[in-house]
Amino acid sequence: MLFRSQRPVAFSAAVLFARLARWLELRLNRPQRSDQKRLARGVVATAFLLAVAIAAGLLTVALRDVPFGWIAYLFVLIAALSLRPGLDDARAIDAGLRTGAGAMQHAAARVFGAGAEAMGEAAIARKTGAHLAAHLVDGFAAPILWFVLLGPADMLAYVAVAAAADIWPEHSARHQEFGLAVSRLRVALRWLPDWIAALVIVVAAVVTPAGHPLQAFRAAAGRLPQFRPPRGTHTVAALFGAMNIPVDTETLRPAGSPGTNPKWHGDASAVLRAAARTDVRRAAYLYRVSCVLGVAVLGLVALVQFAA
Repeated sequence: MLFRSQRPVAFSAAVLFARLARWLELRLNRPQRSDQKRLARGVVATAFLLAVAIAAGLLTVALRDVPFGWIAYLFVLIAALSLRPGLDDARAIDAGLRTGAGAMQHAAARVFGAGAEAMGEAAIARKTGAHLAAHLVDGFAAPILWFVLLGPADMLAYVAVAAAADIWPEHSARHQEFGLAVSRLRVALRWLPDWIAALVIVVAAVVTPAGHPLQAFRAAAGRLPQFRPPRGTHTVAALFGAMNIPVDTETLRPAGSPGTNPKWHGDASAVLRAAARTDVRRAAYLYRVSCVLGVAVLGLVALVQFAA
C-alpha cells in the first residue's frame, strides 16, 4: 500500500526498507526452489530485516545522549512516518476523475495496480478511501504507537515489517510462501494500531463537515457490516462509516458499460465522476484531520520524553 505513490518521498524509512526487501526477494525467492525452502528463506529474510531495523533503532537511542543527538533522533522519527504519499495518491485520483474516464483509469492503475483499470468511478472512490485508511495505520498510527510504547527500535521494526509485507504480498503466487511469515507478523503487530487509528477517525469525524462519528464508531466495532469490506480493517470501516458510504452499494455505471441493469440512460460519466471526486475529497479531508490529531499527540509525547 505504501509504495505506489505518485511522488516518492525523498527520504523515508519505509522506502529504504522496501528497497532492501526487493533486493532480498530477488536473491532468495527463486521459483525453482521448493515451497518449504522458499518459506524458510522468507523467515530468514524477515529476521534479517528486523535485525537491521532494531540495530538502527538502538543506534538512534544511543545518539540521543550525545551533543545535538536529538537532531538525529527527531530525523529518524520523522523518516519513520509516511503521511504525504497517501495524499499524493488521492490527489492523483482526483485529478484523473476531473480530467476524464481515460485519465481516471490511468491514475487508478498507477496507484492501485493494473487491475484497477476496469474499476468504475464509485469503486475507485472506495478503493481510494481504503488506501488512505491503510496509510493512516501503516504510515502513521502504528509507527507512533510502537515508538510511544517501546521506542525507536520497535518503531523501525514495524516499518520494516510493513514494507516487506507490501513487497512480498502473501496473496500473490510468487510470494505465497516467501511472504507468509512477514504477512502474518504484520497482521499481529497491526491489530492494536488499527483500533487506535479507527478511534482517531471517529474523533476526526466530529470536526469534519458532514461527518458521522457515532456511525464511524459502530462501524469500526463491527455493528454496521455494510461499511466494512471483505478482509477490511477497523480503520477502513470507521472511515466509510464516518463518510456514510456503504461498501456494498451498487455502483452506477454509464449506459452501455459492462455490468448488469445499468441505472442511467445516455452518458452519465460526468455525473459519476463528480460524485466520486466528492467522496475522494471527503476521504482526503478526514485523513488530514486524523493526521493533525495524531501529530498533536506525538508532539506532546516527544515533549514529555525530552523533558524527562
